Amino acid sequence: MNVNEEFEYIFRNIIGVYRYIENDETEQYWVDSQNCMYYTNEGGNEDYDEETDLIDGKNWWIIWPAKPVGYELTKEDCKGKWPYWYVFESSKIEDQGKEWDFNKHCVKCM
Repeated sequence: MNVNEEFEYIFRNIIGVYRYIENDETEQYWVDSQNCMYYTNEGGNEDYDEETDLIDGKNWWIIWPAKPVGYELTKEDCKGKWPYWYVFESSKIEDQGKEWDFNKHCVKCM
């Protein structure tokens, strides 16, 4: 699935992603994206409100690694840090597909 014309999300059996909840000190790293999705808004989070799409009344973002469209990942690529991170899913629909700035959002970084 493409983020935009230049980048596409990286999908593997297990891929690490970040989740950020509004006003948290920092993003939370999840080793397994499937668990992250489940414990955010797919039934595993009792603090998630389906009507408002919020967690404890706060916005949330799932930040997913991306790569240039058409680029074939190598084993070496998979050992390093991903250079591109985009919002995969969020309570703020307008943020989906936007590049994530780790220094802009988290309270700890400000």
